[in-house]
Amino acid sequence: MERRKLNVWDDSVQRKGKLDLRLICATEPPKSDTGVAAVLAKGNPKPEQSIDMRKWAVLKEVDAEVRAASARVSELDPALDAILAEKFLILNQKEYLQGLTDLVVASHAEKQVQDIARAEQLGTAIFESGQRQKIEYEKSLGADRIDHQFGSRVQSVDIYAGSWAGLAGGIRITLEDGRNILRHKSMRRDFGVGDESWK
Repeated sequence: MERRKLNVWDDSVQRKGKLDLRLICATEPPKSDTGVAAVLAKGNPKPEQSIDMRKWAVLKEVDAEVRAASARVSELDPALDAILAEKFLILNQKEYLQGLTDLVVASHAEKQVQDIARAEQLGTAIFESGQRQKIEYEKSLGADRIDHQFGSRVQSVDIYAGSWAGLAGGIRITLEDGRNILRHKSMRRDFGVGDESWK
């Protein structure tokens, strides 16, 4: 007897009040999405499907369009060549080369914009933090501007945005005796006379 293919929401099934496992077995399995977006959305390939960069190198040698696409992304950032290779070799169809190249370039440009925005935000945060600490410290000094903790007159107070970890966003205190003090909240680092490694 031929088994009838049914949708699990068939009226006859609904009338039974429960799902018959035989009907599920008789239905067709859902079709997988094999579109380009679905393939790329799966992310990096599994180890057993890793990208063969040797194949990519050969393609660049023998195909002028592949070579040009590689040069275009590499000019922006050498690391983009591997990203383009990964995307292209997953699809492995020449017709997508231009679109994938444009995608890699656009993604790189978007990341640069995001990086600049983050840097600006960080710069603003550092300035605001340093400004607050500078004002507080200046208020703590008397008319003689002597910091009794250091035993010297304060020559200047500046916002510190240098490379010392944990101290950016604090202040640099320059003492009259030539010492420099980096301070950020509870953290502090002292630099002796002539020591300019704070920069």
